[in-house]
Amino acid sequence: MERSRQRFRGWEALVQSVHGIFDLTAHGPGFSGDTTALYERIHNEIMPIPAARGTQWHARFEHLTNYAAQYYTYQYCHVVASAVWHRSFAADPLRSDSEGAVRWRRVLSLGGARPSQQLIREALGGGDVDAALDNYLRSAF
Repeated sequence: MERSRQRFRGWEALVQSVHGIFDLTAHGPGFSGDTTALYERIHNEIMPIPAARGTQWHARFEHLTNYAAQYYTYQYCHVVASAVWHRSFAADPLRSDSEGAVRWRRVLSLGGARPSQQLIREALGGGDVDAALDNYLRSAF
């Protein structure tokens, strides 16, 4: 079951990248153009299979209006959650007194009282957050 869950992980990362880049570009400064052409261009730059021309996929992408220019955060949150899991819990997920579990409870107790970057750093046990996330992405995909 685990192997089947992992089978299209790279493909899904590419799809999510297309969605995020499209969202940021469409809502970015100075964009006023053909969103169908924009989507097809981004899709064709990233995906190994060309976009189906003229399908206007983005017209059904509700995140464009509800969460303008924030879709990329889904991918970022997935990476952060996976990095926290692998660094803090994967070795012994049921141990509530492990260093990772103690760190996680401390982070949760703070709520939104600290900047998210600081909370992520604490959840990962310190160090360079960007480097930890970069290492995770390189090893996961």
